[in-house]
Formats: sequence, C-alpha cells, structure tokens
Amino acid sequence: MPRTRSRKRTRRKRAGRPGRADRADGTRFDGLGQSFTVIAQPADLIVSVAPEGPDLAIWKSFYAVSLEIQNVGAGTTTGAFQVTVYLSSDETAGNEEDVRIGNLTYTEEMLNDERVSLDVQVTIPSDHQVGTYRYAAVVDATSFEAEVSEVNNGGATGTVVVAADLKIFTDPVGPSKVLRGGTYTVSADVQNFSGGPLIDDFVIVAVVSTNVLAGDEDDIRVGELAVTGGVTSGEILNAEITVTIPLDLPLADYEWGVIVDEVDEVVESDETNNTNVGLLTTVVPFSPDLVSLGSLLCPSEVSRGRFYNVSVDIRNAGEGSTISGFDVAVYLTTNDTVGDEEEVLVGVTEISSLVDADGVLEVDVPVIVPESQGPASNLRWGVIINPDRTILESDFENNSLVGNTLSFPIVDLPDSLKFGSVLVGETSSHSILIRNDGNVELSFDLELIATGVRSNATEILDLPPRRWC
Repeated sequence: MPRTRSRKRTRRKRAGRPGRADRADGTRFDGLGQSFTVIAQPADLIVSVAPEGPDLAIWKSFYAVSLEIQNVGAGTTTGAFQVTVYLSSDETAGNEEDVRIGNLTYTEEMLNDERVSLDVQVTIPSDHQVGTYRYAAVVDATSFEAEVSEVNNGGATGTVVVAADLKIFTDPVGPSKVLRGGTYTVSADVQNFSGGPLIDDFVIVAVVSTNVLAGDEDDIRVGELAVTGGVTSGEILNAEITVTIPLDLPLADYEWGVIVDEVDEVVESDETNNTNVGLLTTVVPFSPDLVSLGSLLCPSEVSRGRFYNVSVDIRNAGEGSTISGFDVAVYLTTNDTVGDEEEVLVGVTEISSLVDADGVLEVDVPVIVPESQGPASNLRWGVIINPDRTILESDFENNSLVGNTLSFPIVDLPDSLKFGSVLVGETSSHSILIRNDGNVELSFDLELIATGVRSNATEILDLPPRRWC
C-alpha cells in the first residue's frame, strides 16, 4: 500500500509589514509598547570615610570638616552635586532634626571607583544649644545625580561638643582691708564669650590667694554665687559675691580671686580663662569702735521743707583703724533712744576717709525737715553712726546719740512781696498771707522796710500754730 506523507503549510508574512492583530471590537493594533531610554551605567555616590572635625566647637566660629566620598557605581557622575555637613543628635545623617552647618558644591566628574577627599567649611549657628552631637555628611544632598541607590549617601562620625566659653571679664574688686569674721562683697564681671546662649547653671567662687594665681592649692574659699537660668550670647554678668573672712585666717596680705565654673559643670571651649585675681586685701587684727564724742550741735527751731546742718564729732575708740567708708544718719525721734522703725530719716552723709584708732572726725550732716512733719513737744534729733554696719566694729551698741528737742516757732512768708509801681506821694496797699508753721502761738509786728518808702507797722497778736492770717 503506497505511503502517504502529510505536509504542514506555513504562511509567510510579507516583508516590511508589521504583525497586526484584531481587537475585540474588530479594529486592529500594531503591537507597540511604552517608550524608554537607554542610558549608560549610573554612578553611585557614598561617604566612604566619615566626616571628622574638631572635638570642641563654639558658636559663630569657623572650622573645617574633612571626609571622603566615593563613586561605587559603574558609571560616571554627570554634573555638579552637593556635599552637606550637619550636626546630628543621632547616627543617621540627614534627618529633619539635623542642623546644616556647611555645604560644598563638587563640580568635577567622578569615575567608577574614584575616591575624593574634601574639606567642608562649617560654622556653628549662634542659636544652637550647647550639647554633644555628631558630625554627619550627605553626598548629593539634593538628589541631582541619578544613582543606583539613594539610601547610602549619608555618613556620621564620633561626637563633637558644642561648647560655651565663660571668662572673667574684669578683675575682681573687694575691700582693701578686712577683719576676721567680717562679711563683705566682692564683685567681678563674667562674660559668655562664646557667642551663643548658655542654658546651664554654674557657680562663681570668690577666694583669697597668697599669690597672683586663682585656682591653685593656696586659695582659701570665702564665698560663692550660684548663677541659674543661663547667660545669653555675649552677655556680661555683674557678679556680686558675699564673702565671709574665716576667723582663723592668718594675718597677711592676700589677693582677691574669682573662679567661674570651678568644678567644670559647663563644657567650655577654653577652660584656661576661668580665673582671675584682682585688688590686694589685708587682714587686719583689730576692729574699730565708732562712738559720738560729746553732744550733737543741732538747731532748736526749724521750719518744714528747709535745710539745716547737724554736727557730730566721731571718735574711733577701738584698737584698729576703720577699713572702709561708712554712713552717718540723722533722724527725728520722740524717744530717748534712736533706732526704732517709727523714726524719720532726715539726712545721711557718707564718710569715705579712714579713721585711725583714737582718731576724731567732725561730721556735718545736711538735713531737711519734711513738709509732712507735724509739731510735737517731745521731738528730738538723733544720730546713728554706721547704721547699715558696713564695717565690722567691736561694739555696735554705742553708735547712736540723741540730741536736743526742736520746735517750729517759724513764720512762713510768701516768696514774693512785690507791690508793683508806686508813684511819689501815692498810697498803695498789698495783701500777703502769713502762716504760723510752728507748734507755739506767736505774736509779732510786721513792718515793710524799703529805701525811700514809708509803711505803717502792723501788729499781729495770738496767731495759733498751723493757722493763717
């Protein structure tokens, strides 16, 4: 039986005609898809060596942070890109909390596997808080370069401390002589020199030193001042430190010294400018004793609102000289003693000269009687020497003295007695108001005395106190 061979027929497409297919709606489509672009192998930038900078930095100062970047991609970079340095509080670069402190634009091409070392100039913002941070860097921070990966562009390094810089701005000043057991004030100006805000608390210490160095073993601590709430950028703080001289301090000459942040509670860019010494002070062995000598020299009749002088002789009955100035105060008192709260202060004068042992000083105190002071039959003058006890004395109980009583038998006349113009032979009259400003009844004559003018004397009888006529 003859063998039969089957044949498979294949239909050939015509050259130059793309294949077509029918859509469900009977139309045809030509099989073309989405367009795309063929590019070269991309670059891939990384921070190959983490950024490094100074371990300690202060506000508004300029530094250089070094780092290395590398192209680990197969392609070459196509244009300029940014390298940015931050201060970061964690190990991740480029977070929202990071603070940009420097930037560099790199314009050269980077070939495959090429490494480039860079120095980026940075500065710490003046409002940045003191603390410990990390340097962080991001290469191609604006994502200009098309890369294989955009998640490997950052890098961080070890810690950096943003620091303040406290320094003693002026030499400390205190009294030139002190007594053992005495309390005094030492002042010095302290400045936040770093240019940014400092929020930490710190302590300013006052010492007496036997040499010109504060902060060494010979210092004797005599007082301190706690500073809270921080110090703003560039602020100068006037520190008034209360000091007490130890009772066992040897009699000698010392230097006043001040130390700021003695125990290094504040991290600073410079710890060498935290001390300073100032004026010389001498610890003297004996204290003064100021007393009044004799009686007060005071007016017995006064008028309200007018000035007078009260004189007192002061003697230093102690064994030592006064070591600083003191005040002498005059009061009006209704008691046999002076020093009560009800008394009225009418004058005070400052004595700047020193009074040696057994020395005598005559003091005149200007006083004014207040307009509101009412008359009283037992009103007396009183004086207190060294009322605020600014200098230490061996006895404070003998510093006051009461003087004579005072009265107000004074007639107050008006400031002006002008009659105006008066013709020859003409008679003119003028009214004035007179007040008895005293505390006793008055009788007196009033007569106008003027060259070439005659007046009739007027007799005023029985004008009571505080009355007018």
